[in-house]
Amino acid sequence: MGRLVGVSQKTVSRIEDPADPRLPDRRELAAWLETADDEVRSRLEVLVDAAHVETQSWGSLRRSGHLQDVAAADEDVATRMRCYTSGFLPGLLQTDGYARALMPLVDPDGDHAAAVAARMQRQQRLYEDGHHFEFLMAEATLWWWPTDGVRAAQLDRLVSASTLPNVEIAVLPARRTGAPAWHDFIVWDGADVPTWVTVELLHARSRTADPELVALYQRLWKQLWSTAVHGDDALRLIRDSPAAT
Repeated sequence: MGRLVGVSQKTVSRIEDPADPRLPDRRELAAWLETADDEVRSRLEVLVDAAHVETQSWGSLRRSGHLQDVAAADEDVATRMRCYTSGFLPGLLQTDGYARALMPLVDPDGDHAAAVAARMQRQQRLYEDGHHFEFLMAEATLWWWPTDGVRAAQLDRLVSASTLPNVEIAVLPARRTGAPAWHDFIVWDGADVPTWVTVELLHARSRTADPELVALYQRLWKQLWSTAVHGDDALRLIRDSPAAT
């Protein structure tokens, strides 16, 4: 089977192991199904698509645990996180005041006090070795505030976070040419698992490890990151962002 698919015997064993997270990509699947009949091929193609792209409603995720725990689970595994946001600031960079004002707006039915406490606890990850964070924020996130009175402390937080050795912060200018933005997403890299992508929708959270889909987000990230401003130029946009009016 390894010779047929063009992979090692070890890879075949990992794919066959139900306890291993490794999923076959479409090239491997096509080779595996060369001798299968049409019905089997069709059923397995559907199953692989479903395995690579998983969407769970916020309600179902909340029943299995706190929503902050869902994000923390990805952070536990990841060694590198590339996060693009266009609506509001990334959770790992929010101050307590910003998060407290934001939570009721985005999750009306949640336990807001517990969610804020868990979010603040997750931010300790920024100071741990073995993790690297790249935050790319649309300039519009610096023009919108969930309530009055949080702007000054939040801007200070962004500036101070930018000095951490394993944190990079960039801003995607509103006035630019090329590199159209789509929606918020996070690209996750882990040491022993394939790269995966998560997208937060209004009603659900989508997760995919499909190599072809992951490659789409990696290309988009590269375009946006190269168009963004970095370093002192990013800090200048952050400091000069207007107060809400």
